[in-house]
Amino acid sequence: MSLVSIIKGSRLTCVVCGRVFPEGQGIVIRYKDKMLTFHSKSCAVKFFRYYIENVDPSCIDKYINKLIDDFQKYREIKSKKKILAE
Repeated sequence: MSLVSIIKGSRLTCVVCGRVFPEGQGIVIRYKDKMLTFHSKSCAVKFFRYYIENVDPSCIDKYINKLIDDFQKYREIKSKKKILAE
């Protein structure tokens, strides 16, 4: 990495639309050896919507149900804490 890129900051490219944006903005998800970079939440949503629509349903159904359950439990805990704080 050159001194100029350190001073100016790194630039990332959105994997969906190709827009170049500065590091520190957008959404960056690192998974194993992949780095998914999205300049906006709309591009991230577009990517994951396309992913869900194109992956074999038998591979993701149980994980989607688990995530729904996990977020439901999270919301319940959060609402209980809010009630106790009042």
